[in-house]
Amino acid sequence: NYRKTHQEVSEHLTPGILFSEFIEKIADVYGPENRDEWIKRELAEHKSPPESYEGERNGEYYLVHKRVLDDGSTIAFHSNITKLKQREFALAESESRFSKIFQASPNLQSITEIKTGRMVDVNDAWLSSLGFERDQVIGKTAIEIGITVDFDMSARQEMINNIYNGGRAENYEARLYTSDGDMRTFLSNAEIIELGGVDHLLLVSDDITKDRQIAEELHQAQKMEAVGQLTGGIAHDFNNILS
Repeated sequence: NYRKTHQEVSEHLTPGILFSEFIEKIADVYGPENRDEWIKRELAEHKSPPESYEGERNGEYYLVHKRVLDDGSTIAFHSNITKLKQREFALAESESRFSKIFQASPNLQSITEIKTGRMVDVNDAWLSSLGFERDQVIGKTAIEIGITVDFDMSARQEMINNIYNGGRAENYEARLYTSDGDMRTFLSNAEIIELGGVDHLLLVSDDITKDRQIAEELHQAQKMEAVGQLTGGIAHDFNNILS
């Protein structure tokens, strides 16, 4: 394994060579800046090596375990972890893309712990719409923040159960308080997402307060129109009777 990770100097790995001699040859091959300081540092690390560390050579990644033996010599074990690192990089890239989309979305978005309901993250639209600063909400539940009106923990658990049971969690209507105490109405969809190997609830919401106000005003206008029509009809019938 060492010959694979250090192919440029593998030819110098001859039986009986001292580590100090080998380091000199490595320095000749790689040509590090401050050559003497580099050799001194390598020799010191050889005498007191870290128990394990990760390294990269020629695009391959390795996990190295070192031990100092009783005679003062050092033994090292190299494990190829390239595939593992590639998965880590892919996951980090995916999480980065998700974070950018999450923060840039015009919808209110929040991520909470499944078990506790505590806020893990909220996007800028969420903060702006409800009037909070990030440090006022992260690590707290909606109840602790004081924003819940009718969307309590039981309603949240019902939403989560629907998702786990293969159903959908769409068009949940809930009213929330802003930091100023104003009550607003939201329509929400939810999904279960995995972060760090743990399930979390992603809630995506739209503020439909104005839509509900317009609908209510239209409903009231229709009622008044119906009352007017009924009143007019009664007056017409009454006039017919009198005549």
